[in-house]
Amino acid sequence: MGTSLSWIAVAGKEAPKVLSQLELVDTGRSAGSGGAAIIGGVLPGGSYVVVFNEFWHPRIQPDWVAGLSSDCLVVGCSEEGNVNVSLAFAWRYCEQAWHVSHQLDEGRDHFDTDGKLPASAARFLREAREAARVQNHDVLFGVPGAIASDLSGFDPDALGALQLNELEIAPRLPYSQAVDAVCAAVERLMAGLGFTVESRHPECVNYVANRGQDRIACRFNWTQMAKRYCYTSMFFDALDSRVLGLERSALPHRQAPDSTYYRHFPIDPAVTQGSIKTANDLVAWMKFMETELPRHIGRIRDIEGLEALVNDGSPRKNFMGGPTKSHYDHNTGFARLVLAYLVRNPKLDQMVAETDAACGGGPSPDNDVHKLMAYLRTKVI
Repeated sequence: MGTSLSWIAVAGKEAPKVLSQLELVDTGRSAGSGGAAIIGGVLPGGSYVVVFNEFWHPRIQPDWVAGLSSDCLVVGCSEEGNVNVSLAFAWRYCEQAWHVSHQLDEGRDHFDTDGKLPASAARFLREAREAARVQNHDVLFGVPGAIASDLSGFDPDALGALQLNELEIAPRLPYSQAVDAVCAAVERLMAGLGFTVESRHPECVNYVANRGQDRIACRFNWTQMAKRYCYTSMFFDALDSRVLGLERSALPHRQAPDSTYYRHFPIDPAVTQGSIKTANDLVAWMKFMETELPRHIGRIRDIEGLEALVNDGSPRKNFMGGPTKSHYDHNTGFARLVLAYLVRNPKLDQMVAETDAACGGGPSPDNDVHKLMAYLRTKVI
């Protein structure tokens, strides 16, 4: 009888995150001589491998692997020896890089390919076809696995030499239970930080906190993803009245946006990325929120912390969504430059020059960038 096997090797992602995204749990029990339905562990090169004793296991299929590959390389293979079907693939950044497959039912020379294959693929295929001339068995069956093994560094024939543990599928946390837990946690945390509920909606709660003329608004969202699990996100819209006042005084002819900070809060603990699929995910999410949410709001309320948030070096986009070097933003106006001036950011001159060069019509001493800076330099900060 032939064997049924599926495996994926994940390069560039830590084991806890791999397991969380695949909704698997490491039991801590050594895989020993075999028998476990799912096993996994870290390869000598650092990749994490998961092996299933089933052909084309659901967790190596695109709806799982695509998300897993969002920030890493995933190489996989599946073989069904009873009917001589084999396939291999690689995904990176949520897109399939290549795919190969062989089905004996389609002919001994059948070999489908898609995408740009690794350099080794041509060699393995050539050697197999040369061997087919003198051998009377299906030599192409092993080619997809050879390509995947060469790229990933994982050889399923050498399982005994690896330290692998038994894995189990984690019980799914009911969506309603996850929603109740995260909403209660956020409401408790926000109340402790001086926020009140402004409005409630079926999948959203809006919070607001006012301190004098300063305001921080927060939108907390949750939704059911793929009818499987709860996904959470948070968005902050903050106004610092001092920054807004300086911008409006410098440029009275234009309407400055009523925001100083306008961005998603990165709910990104090591394993959940805002996705609450299992009880372990919920624990990790709670721990992250209890630590990072107060810290984040504290930075928004502090002028130096706020400047560090808005001028963190992340990629900037223009109104049409294209890349730009400008530090002007249609949601926050010239707040980046005003904040940089207030905290004496050493990169201020560079920021002004970049914004000046990206202005419509190009650099000019008469544009709003220079008018703003001329006004700010008359102020004693």
